[in-house]
Amino acid sequence: MHTQRVNLPGTVHQPWSGTFTEYLELVRQHPHLADDAHQRVYRMLTAAGRDEQGYLFFRHDLFGVDEVLNRVVEEYFLPAARGYDLKRRLLLLVGPVSSGKSTFVQLLKRGLERFTQTDEGAVYAIEGCPMQQNPLLLLPPAERSALERELGIRIEGELNPYTRWLVESKYGGDIAKVRVVRVFFSEQKRLGIGTFSPSDPKSQDISELVGSLDFVGLAQYGSESDPRAYRFDGELNIANRGLMEFQEILKCDEKFLYPLLSLTQEGNFKTGRYALISADEVIVAHTNEAEYERFVNNPRNEALLSRMFVLRFPYHRSVAAEVRMLQARVPGQYEPYALETAATFTVETRSEDGMRGIDPRFVVNVLSAVACNTPGPVEALAILRALRRRLPEIPGINEQTLDHYLGALRRAAQAYQERICELVFASLDVAESEREMLDQYMQQVQQWADEAAHDAGFLEKVEDLLAVPANGREAFRESLLDRQRRARELQTEFRLEGDPAIRQYLCQQALQRIDSPVPVWRALQAHGFSAAAAERLTASLLSPINPLG
Repeated sequence: MHTQRVNLPGTVHQPWSGTFTEYLELVRQHPHLADDAHQRVYRMLTAAGRDEQGYLFFRHDLFGVDEVLNRVVEEYFLPAARGYDLKRRLLLLVGPVSSGKSTFVQLLKRGLERFTQTDEGAVYAIEGCPMQQNPLLLLPPAERSALERELGIRIEGELNPYTRWLVESKYGGDIAKVRVVRVFFSEQKRLGIGTFSPSDPKSQDISELVGSLDFVGLAQYGSESDPRAYRFDGELNIANRGLMEFQEILKCDEKFLYPLLSLTQEGNFKTGRYALISADEVIVAHTNEAEYERFVNNPRNEALLSRMFVLRFPYHRSVAAEVRMLQARVPGQYEPYALETAATFTVETRSEDGMRGIDPRFVVNVLSAVACNTPGPVEALAILRALRRRLPEIPGINEQTLDHYLGALRRAAQAYQERICELVFASLDVAESEREMLDQYMQQVQQWADEAAHDAGFLEKVEDLLAVPANGREAFRESLLDRQRRARELQTEFRLEGDPAIRQYLCQQALQRIDSPVPVWRALQAHGFSAAAAERLTASLLSPINPLG
Protein backbone atom coordinates (compact mmCIF):
# COMPACT_ATOMS: atom_id res chain seq x y z
CA MET A 1 0.00 0.00 0.00
CA HIS A 2 1.43 3.32 -1.05
CA THR A 3 0.38 6.76 0.14
CA GLN A 4 2.88 9.20 -1.35
CA ARG A 5 1.70 12.44 -2.94
CA VAL A 6 1.41 12.08 -6.70
CA ASN A 7 0.38 14.02 -9.77
CA LEU A 8 -1.50 11.79 -12.18
CA PRO A 9 -3.09 12.54 -15.56
CA GLY A 10 -6.83 12.81 -15.95
CA THR A 11 -9.59 14.65 -14.06
CA VAL A 12 -13.37 14.60 -14.12
CA HIS A 13 -13.34 17.61 -16.42
CA GLN A 14 -10.24 16.65 -18.41
CA PRO A 15 -10.43 12.91 -19.19
CA TRP A 16 -7.23 11.05 -19.90
CA SER A 17 -6.69 8.25 -22.38
CA GLY A 18 -3.40 6.54 -23.18
CA THR A 19 -1.94 3.24 -24.28
CA PHE A 20 -1.33 0.29 -22.00
CA THR A 21 2.40 0.93 -22.39
CA GLU A 22 1.93 4.48 -21.05
CA TYR A 23 -0.21 3.17 -18.20
CA LEU A 24 2.40 0.57 -17.29
CA GLU A 25 4.95 3.33 -16.89
CA LEU A 26 2.52 5.17 -14.56
CA VAL A 27 2.21 2.03 -12.45
CA ARG A 28 5.99 1.72 -12.17
CA GLN A 29 6.14 5.32 -10.95
CA HIS A 30 3.05 5.01 -8.70
CA PRO A 31 2.50 1.39 -7.61
CA HIS A 32 -0.68 2.27 -5.67
CA LEU A 33 -2.46 2.30 -9.04
CA ALA A 34 -2.36 -1.50 -8.84
CA ASP A 35 -4.34 -1.54 -5.58
CA ASP A 36 -7.29 -3.87 -5.32
CA ALA A 37 -10.66 -2.75 -3.94
CA HIS A 38 -9.87 -3.48 -0.28
CA GLN A 39 -6.54 -1.70 -0.46
CA ARG A 40 -8.23 1.31 -2.03
CA VAL A 41 -10.91 1.53 0.66
CA TYR A 42 -8.35 1.10 3.45
CA ARG A 43 -6.17 3.90 2.04
CA MET A 44 -9.25 6.10 1.75
CA LEU A 45 -10.19 5.51 5.38
CA THR A 46 -6.70 6.13 6.74
CA ALA A 47 -5.96 9.11 4.48
CA ALA A 48 -8.43 11.21 6.49
CA GLY A 49 -6.30 10.71 9.60
CA ARG A 50 -6.81 9.30 13.06
CA ASP A 51 -6.79 10.60 16.64
CA GLU A 52 -6.95 8.87 20.01
CA GLN A 53 -10.66 8.13 19.54
CA GLY A 54 -10.61 6.71 16.05
CA TYR A 55 -10.71 7.41 12.33
CA LEU A 56 -11.63 10.95 11.26
CA PHE A 57 -13.27 9.69 8.06
CA PHE A 58 -16.43 8.94 10.06
CA ARG A 59 -16.21 11.73 12.63
CA HIS A 60 -18.94 14.10 11.43
CA ASP A 61 -21.56 11.50 10.51
CA LEU A 62 -21.40 8.60 12.96
CA PHE A 63 -21.43 9.28 16.67
CA GLY A 64 -20.57 7.17 19.69
CA VAL A 65 -19.56 4.07 17.73
CA ASP A 66 -15.81 4.66 17.43
CA GLU A 67 -15.05 1.25 18.92
CA VAL A 68 -17.11 -0.45 16.19
CA LEU A 69 -15.58 1.69 13.45
CA ASN A 70 -12.05 1.04 14.72
CA ARG A 71 -12.75 -2.67 14.64
CA VAL A 72 -14.02 -2.65 11.06
CA VAL A 73 -10.97 -0.72 9.86
CA GLU A 74 -8.35 -2.62 11.85
CA GLU A 75 -9.85 -6.11 11.94
CA TYR A 76 -11.39 -6.24 8.47
CA PHE A 77 -10.05 -3.67 6.02
CA LEU A 78 -6.41 -3.71 7.19
CA PRO A 79 -5.93 -7.51 6.97
CA ALA A 80 -7.89 -7.58 3.70
CA ALA A 81 -5.71 -4.81 2.27
CA ARG A 82 -2.61 -6.79 3.17
CA GLY A 83 -3.87 -9.78 1.26
CA TYR A 84 -5.01 -11.98 4.12
CA ASP A 85 -8.10 -14.16 3.82
CA LEU A 86 -10.31 -11.35 5.13
CA LYS A 87 -10.49 -10.02 1.56
CA ARG A 88 -12.44 -13.20 0.77
CA ARG A 89 -15.13 -12.35 3.30
CA LEU A 90 -18.37 -10.46 2.94
CA LEU A 91 -18.63 -7.73 5.57
CA LEU A 92 -22.01 -8.13 7.31
CA LEU A 93 -23.23 -5.41 9.67
CA VAL A 94 -25.84 -6.58 12.19
CA GLY A 95 -27.73 -4.10 14.29
CA PRO A 96 -31.04 -2.46 15.17
CA VAL A 97 -32.76 0.12 12.98
CA SER A 98 -31.04 3.51 12.72
CA SER A 99 -27.89 2.32 14.46
CA GLY A 100 -25.76 3.68 11.62
CA LYS A 101 -25.35 0.65 9.34
CA SER A 102 -26.72 2.33 6.22
CA THR A 103 -24.93 5.57 7.04
CA PHE A 104 -21.66 3.64 7.27
CA VAL A 105 -22.15 2.17 3.79
CA GLN A 106 -23.21 5.51 2.34
CA LEU A 107 -20.06 7.10 3.73
CA LEU A 108 -17.96 4.45 1.99
CA LYS A 109 -19.79 5.04 -1.29
CA ARG A 110 -19.59 8.82 -1.23
CA GLY A 111 -16.02 8.56 0.00
CA LEU A 112 -15.00 6.39 -2.95
CA GLU A 113 -16.64 8.80 -5.36
CA ARG A 114 -14.52 11.62 -3.94
CA PHE A 115 -11.38 9.53 -3.43
CA THR A 116 -11.21 8.34 -7.04
CA GLN A 117 -11.18 11.99 -8.09
CA THR A 118 -7.91 12.50 -6.19
CA ASP A 119 -4.46 11.42 -7.31
CA GLU A 120 -4.12 9.17 -4.27
CA GLY A 121 -7.30 7.33 -5.22
CA ALA A 122 -6.89 7.34 -9.00
CA VAL A 123 -8.31 4.37 -10.89
CA TYR A 124 -7.54 3.47 -14.51
CA ALA A 125 -9.41 0.92 -16.60
CA ILE A 126 -9.40 -0.71 -20.03
CA GLU A 127 -11.31 1.56 -22.37
CA GLY A 128 -14.60 -0.03 -23.43
CA CYS A 129 -14.58 -2.67 -20.69
CA PRO A 130 -18.10 -2.92 -19.18
CA MET A 131 -16.56 -3.84 -15.80
CA GLN A 132 -13.80 -1.17 -15.78
CA GLN A 133 -11.24 -3.95 -15.29
CA ASN A 134 -7.67 -3.38 -14.20
CA PRO A 135 -5.43 -2.94 -17.28
CA LEU A 136 -2.78 -5.12 -15.59
CA LEU A 137 -5.02 -8.12 -16.26
CA LEU A 138 -3.84 -7.79 -19.88
CA LEU A 139 -0.44 -9.14 -18.87
CA PRO A 140 0.29 -12.82 -19.45
CA PRO A 141 1.19 -14.88 -16.34
CA ALA A 142 4.98 -14.66 -16.68
CA GLU A 143 4.98 -10.87 -17.05
CA ARG A 144 2.49 -10.52 -14.18
CA SER A 145 4.78 -12.42 -11.85
CA ALA A 146 7.77 -10.32 -12.86
CA LEU A 147 5.91 -7.05 -12.26
CA GLU A 148 4.57 -8.29 -8.92
CA ARG A 149 8.11 -9.02 -7.76
CA GLU A 150 9.42 -5.74 -9.14
CA LEU A 151 6.81 -3.48 -7.52
CA GLY A 152 5.56 -5.55 -4.59
CA ILE A 153 2.01 -5.59 -5.90
CA ARG A 154 -0.70 -8.20 -6.48
CA ILE A 155 -2.41 -8.86 -9.82
CA GLU A 156 -5.40 -11.18 -9.47
CA GLY A 157 -8.18 -12.08 -11.89
CA GLU A 158 -8.81 -12.58 -15.59
CA LEU A 159 -10.35 -10.51 -18.36
CA ASN A 160 -14.09 -10.91 -18.79
CA PRO A 161 -15.30 -12.45 -22.09
CA TYR A 162 -16.29 -9.15 -23.69
CA THR A 163 -13.00 -7.40 -22.89
CA ARG A 164 -11.05 -10.44 -24.11
CA TRP A 165 -12.98 -10.25 -27.37
CA LEU A 166 -12.33 -6.49 -27.52
CA VAL A 167 -8.55 -6.93 -27.17
CA GLU A 168 -8.48 -9.59 -29.88
CA SER A 169 -10.83 -7.93 -32.37
CA LYS A 170 -9.89 -4.28 -32.00
CA TYR A 171 -6.17 -4.53 -31.19
CA GLY A 172 -5.30 -7.87 -32.76
CA GLY A 173 -4.16 -9.13 -29.38
CA ASP A 174 -1.44 -6.46 -29.11
CA ILE A 175 -1.86 -5.41 -25.49
CA ALA A 176 0.64 -2.55 -25.86
CA LYS A 177 -1.88 -0.71 -28.05
CA VAL A 178 -4.92 -1.25 -25.81
CA ARG A 179 -6.35 2.07 -24.71
CA VAL A 180 -6.57 2.86 -21.01
CA VAL A 181 -8.71 5.59 -19.45
CA ARG A 182 -9.00 7.13 -16.01
CA VAL A 183 -12.37 6.39 -14.42
CA PHE A 184 -14.24 7.98 -11.54
CA PHE A 185 -16.59 5.93 -9.40
CA SER A 186 -20.20 7.05 -9.35
CA GLU A 187 -23.24 5.28 -7.97
CA GLN A 188 -25.49 7.42 -10.14
CA LYS A 189 -23.56 6.48 -13.30
CA ARG A 190 -23.32 2.85 -12.13
CA LEU A 191 -19.54 2.80 -12.23
CA GLY A 192 -17.57 1.16 -9.43
CA ILE A 193 -20.47 1.23 -6.95
CA GLY A 194 -23.37 -1.21 -6.96
CA THR A 195 -26.46 -1.57 -4.79
CA PHE A 196 -28.87 -4.48 -4.52
CA SER A 197 -32.11 -4.28 -2.60
CA PRO A 198 -34.43 -7.29 -2.23
CA SER A 199 -37.98 -7.16 -3.52
CA ASP A 200 -40.59 -9.73 -4.51
CA PRO A 201 -38.59 -12.91 -5.35
CA LYS A 202 -41.24 -13.89 -7.89
CA SER A 203 -40.57 -10.83 -10.00
CA GLN A 204 -36.94 -10.08 -9.14
CA ASP A 205 -34.45 -11.75 -11.46
CA ILE A 206 -30.85 -12.85 -10.88
CA SER A 207 -29.91 -10.71 -13.88
CA GLU A 208 -30.05 -7.69 -11.57
CA LEU A 209 -26.88 -9.07 -10.03
CA VAL A 210 -24.97 -10.80 -12.85
CA GLY A 211 -26.25 -9.21 -16.07
CA SER A 212 -28.44 -10.72 -18.75
CA LEU A 213 -28.68 -11.93 -22.30
CA ASP A 214 -29.05 -9.15 -24.87
CA PHE A 215 -31.71 -10.40 -27.28
CA VAL A 216 -30.90 -7.74 -29.86
CA GLY A 217 -27.28 -8.84 -29.75
CA LEU A 218 -28.33 -12.47 -29.89
CA ALA A 219 -30.31 -11.83 -33.06
CA GLN A 220 -27.33 -10.01 -34.54
CA TYR A 221 -24.52 -12.37 -33.51
CA GLY A 222 -26.46 -15.64 -33.38
CA SER A 223 -24.96 -17.28 -30.30
CA GLU A 224 -25.57 -16.98 -26.55
CA SER A 225 -21.88 -17.62 -25.97
CA ASP A 226 -20.87 -14.57 -28.02
CA PRO A 227 -19.93 -11.93 -25.42
CA ARG A 228 -21.44 -9.22 -27.62
CA ALA A 229 -24.82 -10.83 -26.96
CA TYR A 230 -24.57 -10.39 -23.22
CA ARG A 231 -25.20 -7.33 -21.06
CA PHE A 232 -22.53 -7.09 -18.36
CA ASP A 233 -24.61 -4.59 -16.40
CA GLY A 234 -25.60 -6.45 -13.23
CA GLU A 235 -24.76 -4.87 -9.91
CA LEU A 236 -21.86 -7.26 -9.37
CA ASN A 237 -20.50 -6.30 -12.81
CA ILE A 238 -20.68 -2.56 -12.39
CA ALA A 239 -19.32 -2.67 -8.80
CA ASN A 240 -16.02 -4.18 -9.97
CA ARG A 241 -12.93 -2.38 -8.55
CA GLY A 242 -15.14 -0.65 -5.97
CA LEU A 243 -17.93 -1.48 -3.55
CA MET A 244 -21.10 -3.57 -3.64
CA GLU A 245 -23.87 -2.99 -1.10
CA PHE A 246 -26.48 -5.61 -0.25
CA GLN A 247 -29.35 -3.93 1.54
CA GLU A 248 -31.17 -6.19 4.02
CA ILE A 249 -29.24 -9.11 2.55
CA LEU A 250 -30.92 -11.83 4.59
CA LYS A 251 -34.30 -10.90 3.16
CA CYS A 252 -32.98 -11.93 -0.27
CA ASP A 253 -34.18 -15.11 -1.93
CA GLU A 254 -31.51 -17.85 -1.81
CA LYS A 255 -30.88 -17.66 -5.56
CA PHE A 256 -29.43 -14.18 -5.07
CA LEU A 257 -26.99 -15.40 -2.42
CA TYR A 258 -25.47 -18.28 -4.41
CA PRO A 259 -23.19 -16.04 -6.56
CA LEU A 260 -21.64 -14.78 -3.31
CA LEU A 261 -20.23 -18.20 -2.47
CA SER A 262 -17.65 -18.14 -5.26
CA LEU A 263 -17.35 -14.34 -5.37
CA THR A 264 -16.26 -14.10 -1.75
CA GLN A 265 -13.99 -17.13 -1.73
CA GLU A 266 -12.57 -17.19 -5.25
CA GLY A 267 -13.16 -13.64 -6.53
CA ASN A 268 -15.41 -14.71 -9.39
CA PHE A 269 -19.01 -15.58 -10.22
CA LYS A 270 -20.87 -17.56 -12.87
CA THR A 271 -23.05 -15.94 -15.49
CA GLY A 272 -24.54 -16.98 -18.83
CA ARG A 273 -22.68 -19.44 -21.02
CA TYR A 274 -19.26 -18.24 -19.92
CA ALA A 275 -16.50 -19.34 -17.64
CA LEU A 276 -16.32 -17.76 -14.18
CA ILE A 277 -16.04 -13.98 -14.36
CA SER A 278 -13.46 -12.28 -12.15
CA ALA A 279 -14.58 -9.47 -9.87
CA ASP A 280 -12.61 -7.38 -7.40
CA GLU A 281 -14.97 -5.61 -5.03
CA VAL A 282 -15.66 -4.94 -1.39
CA ILE A 283 -19.01 -6.51 -0.50
CA VAL A 284 -20.82 -4.87 2.41
CA ALA A 285 -24.22 -6.08 3.58
CA HIS A 286 -26.44 -5.21 6.50
CA THR A 287 -29.36 -6.74 8.34
CA ASN A 288 -31.19 -6.72 11.65
CA GLU A 289 -30.73 -9.02 14.64
CA ALA A 290 -33.90 -11.07 14.09
CA GLU A 291 -33.08 -11.83 10.44
CA TYR A 292 -29.51 -12.72 11.36
CA GLU A 293 -30.57 -15.15 14.11
CA ARG A 294 -32.91 -16.92 11.69
CA PHE A 295 -30.13 -17.13 9.13
CA VAL A 296 -27.63 -18.53 11.63
CA ASN A 297 -30.06 -21.17 12.84
CA ASN A 298 -30.62 -22.54 9.32
CA PRO A 299 -27.95 -25.21 8.61
CA ARG A 300 -28.35 -24.63 4.86
CA ASN A 301 -26.60 -21.27 5.30
CA GLU A 302 -23.42 -22.69 6.82
CA ALA A 303 -21.32 -22.25 3.68
CA LEU A 304 -22.19 -18.58 3.22
CA LEU A 305 -21.97 -17.85 6.94
CA SER A 306 -18.37 -19.07 6.96
CA ARG A 307 -17.61 -16.53 4.23
CA MET A 308 -18.85 -13.59 6.31
CA PHE A 309 -17.08 -11.20 8.65
CA VAL A 310 -19.92 -10.35 11.02
CA LEU A 311 -19.74 -7.05 12.88
CA ARG A 312 -22.30 -6.04 15.49
CA PHE A 313 -23.38 -2.45 14.92
CA PRO A 314 -25.30 -1.56 18.11
CA TYR A 315 -26.75 1.64 19.49
CA HIS A 316 -24.18 3.51 21.57
CA ARG A 317 -24.87 4.48 25.19
CA SER A 318 -23.27 7.91 25.24
CA VAL A 319 -25.44 10.95 25.94
CA ALA A 320 -22.74 13.28 24.60
CA ALA A 321 -22.57 11.35 21.31
CA GLU A 322 -26.36 11.39 21.02
CA VAL A 323 -26.34 15.15 21.51
CA ARG A 324 -23.86 15.52 18.64
CA MET A 325 -26.11 13.37 16.46
CA LEU A 326 -29.18 15.49 17.28
CA GLN A 327 -27.27 18.69 16.61
CA ALA A 328 -26.30 17.35 13.19
CA ARG A 329 -29.78 16.01 12.30
CA VAL A 330 -31.94 18.79 13.78
CA PRO A 331 -29.91 22.00 13.77
CA GLY A 332 -31.53 24.98 15.47
CA GLN A 333 -31.67 27.02 18.64
CA TYR A 334 -32.04 25.20 21.95
CA GLU A 335 -32.25 26.26 25.55
CA PRO A 336 -29.56 24.78 27.83
CA TYR A 337 -29.92 21.04 28.48
CA ALA A 338 -32.73 20.63 25.91
CA LEU A 339 -30.77 18.33 23.62
CA GLU A 340 -29.10 16.64 26.59
CA THR A 341 -32.54 15.77 27.94
CA ALA A 342 -33.72 14.30 24.62
CA ALA A 343 -30.44 12.37 24.36
CA THR A 344 -30.75 11.10 27.92
CA PHE A 345 -34.20 9.71 27.13
CA THR A 346 -32.94 7.97 23.99
CA VAL A 347 -29.95 6.39 25.74
CA GLU A 348 -32.09 5.33 28.72
CA THR A 349 -34.29 3.22 26.41
CA ARG A 350 -31.33 1.17 25.19
CA SER A 351 -30.33 -2.26 26.42
CA GLU A 352 -26.87 -2.87 27.85
CA ASP A 353 -25.71 -4.57 24.65
CA GLY A 354 -27.11 -1.74 22.53
CA MET A 355 -29.16 -4.07 20.34
CA ARG A 356 -32.54 -2.78 21.55
CA GLY A 357 -33.96 0.66 22.18
CA ILE A 358 -36.15 3.33 20.69
CA ASP A 359 -35.61 4.13 17.02
CA PRO A 360 -33.50 7.34 16.95
CA ARG A 361 -35.51 8.44 13.91
CA PHE A 362 -38.58 8.68 16.15
CA VAL A 363 -36.79 11.10 18.47
CA VAL A 364 -35.46 13.08 15.50
CA ASN A 365 -38.99 13.30 14.08
CA VAL A 366 -40.45 14.55 17.37
CA LEU A 367 -37.62 17.02 17.88
CA SER A 368 -37.97 18.31 14.31
CA ALA A 369 -41.70 18.96 14.83
CA VAL A 370 -41.08 20.78 18.12
CA ALA A 371 -38.27 22.87 16.61
CA CYS A 372 -40.39 23.91 13.62
CA ASN A 373 -43.32 24.93 15.80
CA THR A 374 -41.38 26.82 18.46
CA PRO A 375 -40.82 30.53 17.73
CA GLY A 376 -37.75 30.77 19.98
CA PRO A 377 -35.19 28.38 21.37
CA VAL A 378 -36.57 24.91 22.09
CA GLU A 379 -36.95 24.02 25.78
CA ALA A 380 -36.40 20.64 27.38
CA LEU A 381 -39.88 20.62 28.90
CA ALA A 382 -41.44 21.06 25.44
CA ILE A 383 -39.43 18.09 24.14
CA LEU A 384 -40.37 15.92 27.13
CA ARG A 385 -44.06 16.66 26.73
CA ALA A 386 -43.98 16.06 22.98
CA LEU A 387 -42.29 12.72 23.51
CA ARG A 388 -44.89 11.80 26.13
CA ARG A 389 -47.71 12.54 23.67
CA ARG A 390 -46.14 10.68 20.78
CA LEU A 391 -44.84 7.52 22.46
CA PRO A 392 -48.20 5.69 22.41
CA GLU A 393 -48.43 6.42 18.67
CA ILE A 394 -45.35 4.36 17.77
CA PRO A 395 -46.58 1.73 15.27
CA GLY A 396 -46.86 -1.72 16.82
CA ILE A 397 -45.69 -0.69 20.29
CA ASN A 398 -46.82 -3.07 23.03
CA GLU A 399 -47.65 -2.24 26.64
CA GLN A 400 -44.39 -3.58 28.03
CA THR A 401 -42.25 -1.54 25.64
CA LEU A 402 -44.36 1.57 26.23
CA ASP A 403 -43.90 1.22 30.00
CA HIS A 404 -40.15 0.86 29.46
CA TYR A 405 -40.04 4.01 27.32
CA LEU A 406 -42.16 5.97 29.81
CA GLY A 407 -39.79 4.93 32.57
CA ALA A 408 -36.87 6.21 30.48
CA LEU A 409 -38.75 9.46 29.95
CA ARG A 410 -39.31 9.87 33.69
CA ARG A 411 -35.60 9.30 34.33
CA ALA A 412 -34.71 11.89 31.69
CA ALA A 413 -37.11 14.37 33.32
CA GLN A 414 -35.59 13.64 36.73
CA ALA A 415 -32.07 14.16 35.37
CA TYR A 416 -33.18 17.48 33.88
CA GLN A 417 -34.67 18.63 37.19
CA GLU A 418 -31.46 17.68 38.96
CA ARG A 419 -29.42 19.73 36.49
CA ILE A 420 -31.66 22.74 37.02
CA CYS A 421 -31.48 22.38 40.81
CA GLU A 422 -27.71 22.29 40.53
CA LEU A 423 -27.78 25.55 38.56
CA VAL A 424 -30.00 27.44 41.01
CA PHE A 425 -28.74 25.84 44.22
CA ALA A 426 -26.13 28.52 44.85
CA SER A 427 -28.86 31.20 44.79
CA LEU A 428 -30.91 29.46 47.49
CA ASP A 429 -30.62 29.48 51.27
CA VAL A 430 -30.34 26.15 53.04
CA ALA A 431 -32.05 26.05 56.46
CA GLU A 432 -29.76 25.48 59.44
CA SER A 433 -32.04 22.72 60.69
CA GLU A 434 -31.55 20.79 57.45
CA ARG A 435 -27.77 21.12 57.65
CA GLU A 436 -27.86 19.88 61.22
CA MET A 437 -30.03 16.91 60.20
CA LEU A 438 -27.63 15.97 57.41
CA ASP A 439 -24.58 16.35 59.67
CA GLN A 440 -26.24 14.05 62.19
CA TYR A 441 -27.10 11.65 59.38
CA MET A 442 -23.45 11.49 58.29
CA GLN A 443 -22.38 10.77 61.88
CA GLN A 444 -24.88 7.92 62.05
CA VAL A 445 -23.65 6.56 58.71
CA GLN A 446 -20.10 6.48 60.09
CA GLN A 447 -21.28 4.61 63.19
CA TRP A 448 -23.18 2.18 60.96
CA ALA A 449 -20.01 1.54 58.96
CA ASP A 450 -18.01 1.00 62.15
CA GLU A 451 -20.66 -1.45 63.33
CA ALA A 452 -21.14 0.74 66.36
CA ALA A 453 -24.46 1.66 67.96
CA HIS A 454 -26.49 3.76 65.54
CA ASP A 455 -30.05 4.95 65.05
CA ALA A 456 -31.35 2.81 62.16
CA GLY A 457 -34.74 4.49 62.26
CA PHE A 458 -33.18 7.93 61.87
CA LEU A 459 -31.08 6.73 58.91
CA GLU A 460 -34.13 5.31 57.15
CA LYS A 461 -36.17 8.45 57.85
CA VAL A 462 -33.57 10.69 56.22
CA GLU A 463 -33.14 8.29 53.31
CA ASP A 464 -36.91 8.38 52.78
CA LEU A 465 -36.68 12.18 52.57
CA LEU A 466 -33.83 11.83 50.07
CA ALA A 467 -35.87 9.35 47.98
CA VAL A 468 -33.15 6.70 48.26
CA PRO A 469 -34.70 3.35 47.24
CA ALA A 470 -34.78 0.67 49.95
CA ASN A 471 -32.60 -1.73 47.95
CA GLY A 472 -29.95 0.92 47.37
CA ARG A 473 -29.48 2.40 50.84
CA GLU A 474 -26.35 0.53 51.80
CA ALA A 475 -24.73 1.46 48.50
CA PHE A 476 -25.78 5.11 49.05
CA ARG A 477 -24.13 5.17 52.48
CA GLU A 478 -20.98 3.54 51.13
CA SER A 479 -20.78 6.14 48.34
CA LEU A 480 -20.91 8.98 50.87
CA LEU A 481 -18.20 7.38 53.00
CA ASP A 482 -16.06 6.83 49.91
CA ARG A 483 -16.39 10.51 48.91
CA GLN A 484 -15.50 11.52 52.44
CA ARG A 485 -12.34 9.34 52.41
CA ARG A 486 -11.26 10.75 49.03
CA ALA A 487 -11.76 14.30 50.31
CA ARG A 488 -9.47 13.57 53.27
CA GLU A 489 -6.82 12.07 51.00
CA LEU A 490 -6.94 15.10 48.70
CA GLN A 491 -7.18 17.49 51.68
CA THR A 492 -10.32 19.07 50.28
CA GLU A 493 -13.59 19.95 51.97
CA PHE A 494 -16.24 17.24 52.06
CA ARG A 495 -19.69 18.64 51.25
CA LEU A 496 -22.81 16.55 51.45
CA GLU A 497 -24.41 18.82 48.86
CA GLY A 498 -22.08 17.25 46.33
CA ASP A 499 -24.36 14.20 46.24
CA PRO A 500 -27.17 14.66 43.65
CA ALA A 501 -29.88 13.15 45.89
CA ILE A 502 -28.97 15.41 48.81
CA ARG A 503 -28.63 18.48 46.63
CA GLN A 504 -32.01 17.74 45.03
CA TYR A 505 -33.63 17.45 48.47
CA LEU A 506 -32.08 20.66 49.76
CA CYS A 507 -33.05 22.46 46.57
CA GLN A 508 -36.67 21.36 46.83
CA GLN A 509 -36.86 22.35 50.50
CA ALA A 510 -35.34 25.75 49.81
CA LEU A 511 -37.71 26.37 46.90
CA GLN A 512 -40.69 25.73 49.16
CA ARG A 513 -39.54 28.50 51.52
CA ILE A 514 -38.56 31.04 48.90
CA ASP A 515 -40.13 34.51 49.19
CA SER A 516 -39.31 35.78 45.68
CA PRO A 517 -38.63 33.92 42.45
CA VAL A 518 -36.21 36.61 41.25
CA PRO A 519 -32.98 34.91 42.49
CA VAL A 520 -33.94 31.67 40.73
CA TRP A 521 -34.91 33.51 37.55
CA ARG A 522 -31.62 35.43 37.55
CA ALA A 523 -29.60 32.28 38.21
CA LEU A 524 -31.18 30.56 35.20
CA GLN A 525 -30.53 33.56 32.95
CA ALA A 526 -26.93 33.64 34.12
CA HIS A 527 -26.57 30.07 32.86
CA GLY A 528 -27.80 30.87 29.34
CA PHE A 529 -31.59 30.52 29.54
CA SER A 530 -33.65 33.12 27.69
CA ALA A 531 -35.80 35.42 29.83
CA ALA A 532 -39.01 33.69 28.75
CA ALA A 533 -37.62 30.20 29.36
CA ALA A 534 -36.20 31.22 32.75
CA GLU A 535 -39.60 32.58 33.77
CA ARG A 536 -41.44 29.41 32.75
CA LEU A 537 -38.82 27.17 34.32
CA THR A 538 -38.91 29.15 37.56
CA ALA A 539 -42.68 28.74 37.68
CA SER A 540 -42.34 24.99 37.18
CA LEU A 541 -39.73 24.77 39.95
CA LEU A 542 -41.98 26.63 42.38
CA SER A 543 -45.05 24.50 41.64
CA PRO A 544 -45.73 20.77 42.01
CA ILE A 545 -46.66 20.41 38.34
CA ASN A 546 -45.49 17.21 36.63
CA PRO A 547 -42.80 18.24 34.10
CA LEU A 548 -44.17 15.66 31.66
CA GLY A 549 -47.53 17.41 31.57
